[in-house]
Amino acid sequence: MNSCRICRTIVLSCQSAVDGCHWHPARRSRFDAGPACSLIGRMIMLTCLLLINPAGPSRIAAGESEPSDVDSAFELSEPRTYRLKLTFRVESKGAALRNVMVTGPVPIDWREQHVKLIEERKPAGVTTRVTQFPGQAAMLVIRIPAVSAGGSATVERVYAVTRYQVRFRGDPKSLRVPEKPSRELRKFLGSAPGVEVTDGKVRRLAKSLIKQEADAWSNVAAIHKWVRSNVKYRAMAFRGAEFALEKKVGDCEDMTALFVALCRSSGIPARTVWIEGHAYPEFYLDDAAGKGFWIPAQVSGPAWFGRMAEYRPILQKTDRVRDPIRGRYVRYVPQTARASGGAPRLSISRSMSINEKTQTEPKR
Repeated sequence: MNSCRICRTIVLSCQSAVDGCHWHPARRSRFDAGPACSLIGRMIMLTCLLLINPAGPSRIAAGESEPSDVDSAFELSEPRTYRLKLTFRVESKGAALRNVMVTGPVPIDWREQHVKLIEERKPAGVTTRVTQFPGQAAMLVIRIPAVSAGGSATVERVYAVTRYQVRFRGDPKSLRVPEKPSRELRKFLGSAPGVEVTDGKVRRLAKSLIKQEADAWSNVAAIHKWVRSNVKYRAMAFRGAEFALEKKVGDCEDMTALFVALCRSSGIPARTVWIEGHAYPEFYLDDAAGKGFWIPAQVSGPAWFGRMAEYRPILQKTDRVRDPIRGRYVRYVPQTARASGGAPRLSISRSMSINEKTQTEPKR
């Protein structure tokens, strides 16, 4: 992530002392390309969050309840609103391209995030549509009829994004593991790329951490404490839960994957939340009335449990998405391109801005 530009219009928000987690698209894992983390000592990350007038809730997609619908179990506070610009650029380095298809993640509404599409700019003849992964993510699909030899095509989308700090305010002692998970919840109980739920070492550790006499909240807290206490943070390419457990080292993605795998191995639904430059987990528990809650935690950086004070845009809440181009399940919402006549070069950049001042993420 580039350093923040200091100017009169920028409000510095001293957020999450996450151990320097950054979006690093050049790295590749054995599972899929996606966000990885790099270390900048133990400095507190300063994120430039630029305030604009709230634009209201999005109607293009929603992952779960909007902030206006939040019940007393969650407290939302200190909203930050900014403009997020996504730029998708396709280039032809050789012959002309035909029937170009591009995919990439776009933000949607969550309890702690409001999204509104403000503007879309695209060349004539280019079409866009959003594919939903209900309760998980959304993917923009771009179709470009042709790109001339040596030419390019660019699509830009500008969003207003409002992010809230969120804290669980319900009674932790009343929570329990879902007895009969729904079909949707069962998606968050199985293995995924880098989340080896059935690995023998993962299962044995999960069994040792779960105490039958303890309540569900305390058991998840024990998993949280074990990961934070026993896995050392290190900037590296994603290797997954099994690697983090065996080597006792990993970045925010590996540590999150291990937390998620231990929860799932214990029958507790859990998922990975991807934001710009970082990942953290959420776990799911029911109250006595059978109402369920997705509750955040932080395994790399501040020891948040039951709360999250992140402001960077949420890109997805899952770790298993089907790639329509490669025809297989991958870890992240696919950022890919294909075409007839040659291999297109795709770059995707994200920037947060106001009054022409920008904070830009590295391209991929």
